[in-house]
Amino acid sequence: MYRVTIIGSGNMAGEYVRVIQNIGNFKINGIVTRKVSSYKKLAQKINYKVKRLKISDLTQIRSDLIIVAISEENIFKILKQISNVKSIILCEKPIGLNYSEFSKILKLFEIKNTKLFVALNRRYYQSMNMLKKLIEINSIGRINIVDQQDQNLMKKNGKKKKVIKYLMYANSVHLIDLINFFSLNSSYKILKKKIIRSSKTKIIECEIKTHRIIFKYKCYWNIKKRWEIKAFGRNKIYRLKPT
Repeated sequence: MYRVTIIGSGNMAGEYVRVIQNIGNFKINGIVTRKVSSYKKLAQKINYKVKRLKISDLTQIRSDLIIVAISEENIFKILKQISNVKSIILCEKPIGLNYSEFSKILKLFEIKNTKLFVALNRRYYQSMNMLKKLIEINSIGRINIVDQQDQNLMKKNGKKKKVIKYLMYANSVHLIDLINFFSLNSSYKILKKKIIRSSKTKIIECEIKTHRIIFKYKCYWNIKKRWEIKAFGRNKIYRLKPT
């Protein structure tokens, strides 16, 4: 039986609880959260008794897996605190709020020899893996990625100012990671970069060349758009978008 500890008690933590309870051989042995009320709410979804823990307790109990599902602004601090825990750690994106924080965490976990994984779930979509297989047999030559970021919506949803400041890193990492995923981890070169600004909106365009694929990434800031991936094959165009 694998023992899982969850750090966090919000919506994403609740999704992990739902999934874990439907997988055999896994059991939740504790929830780390500061709020008693949110702990009780989450604990009610689990069909057995689960302890409320503190971060300091993680060095005293056995956990095969620790899941970090907390707000973006707290991830850097919490990962530093648990870097010496001898367990596999799965963290919701992003790892820190910017590349500087990510680099510090990466270096720290390498020093501590602790295994850290990032939950970039779109890599496991059936549609994404279908495209990857087509790329592997050289049936796709170009991929266009459309992204969208709405800082005003993030404000309405109660996101912290520093999260909104680094919204591209905090919120777009899923789509940006697909460039690395589809390029099969090959090296890349930025061919073009253009930014179109107005008083309240911004459009960022970037063309990236890898060994197999040319990517065109376009992100709309504070403009109503939906994410989309369009892959150009020899005789077909493959289009992925939210339903």
